[in-house]
Amino acid sequence: VDCVGFFHFKMRESEFFRGYEQGVASDQGRPRMLKVKDWPQDTDFNRRLVRHNQAFHDLLPLPFYTHTLAGRLNLATRMPDWTRASDLGPKTYIAYGQVEEHEGVECDSVTKVHQDMSDAVNILLHTQRAPHEALVVRHGTQRAGDRTWGNAGAVWDIWVADDVPQLRAALEGALEAGAFVHEGSRLARDTCNDVIFDHSVMIGTSLIEDMAGSGCEPWRFEQHEDEAVCIPGGDPHQVRNLR
Repeated sequence: VDCVGFFHFKMRESEFFRGYEQGVASDQGRPRMLKVKDWPQDTDFNRRLVRHNQAFHDLLPLPFYTHTLAGRLNLATRMPDWTRASDLGPKTYIAYGQVEEHEGVECDSVTKVHQDMSDAVNILLHTQRAPHEALVVRHGTQRAGDRTWGNAGAVWDIWVADDVPQLRAALEGALEAGAFVHEGSRLARDTCNDVIFDHSVMIGTSLIEDMAGSGCEPWRFEQHEDEAVCIPGGDPHQVRNLR
């Protein structure tokens, strides 16, 4: 997926990972923001990548809740055989990223705001710093969450499910004002069925700060390499990849 326009295309794995390590520019001179989403799509992960499947399960925090097969407190493992089980993963996301945020245009490496039916765990296994990028070390009075993000790999925004009515109302107002771009075009009422369910809205920092004044404020935090993020089912959330 190219995050400028969110269109799908094919490319060689070697070319993708060369860009992941070294970066690649678009025809306009901007860094290209590419991502591989929900891989593999055509088959179960545990059949396609047996060794990786075991390794990923071994990394899970709170395995009695999160293990997709052996979690004693994972409700999905207790469903009757005749039910149609959800695909609990794992799935792979591999994405480029950039620290600077570009509000009002579609060029950042993002997963747009949406809700999931089930709880989810996202583990950041690797971040790729630029060849000459300095390691950022915070001093004691510098708060986490500033705009340098301290060499984090991603920044998350998660709203609690109880705030969905307020969030939807705020996004509807911003939609009417023409605040969002999706798939290369300004998002309009006639092209958006639902501002949360459609995966078509990325909420910029300015709008998040405006909504906070009305009490609709997300948990915003960094995710660093080897950290896990647990997302409760039904909580709207979005992610921006930094590197």
